[in-house]
Amino acid sequence: MVGTIDLAAAGPQRLLPSHVSVAIPVRGEAERLDRVLSVLTVAAERSPCLATALVLANNCTDDTAAIARARRLAMDLA
Repeated sequence: MVGTIDLAAAGPQRLLPSHVSVAIPVRGEAERLDRVLSVLTVAAERSPCLATALVLANNCTDDTAAIARARRLAMDLA
């Protein structure tokens, strides 16, 4: 979502975006990536809006990109 929402001006009703995208730039983050994606998955499941996570792997020399691909496959199958 680009921009901000003035919640005070919106009154008592809380406005939520219909879609949230999260970009995750990574390089050599194999040890942390699965946990980060797990936390985002839980947050997305609790949210009423549609969520997308984009993992941007940049010249990884470890299994970071493979972990991102495996998580995507697992989510596509779910």
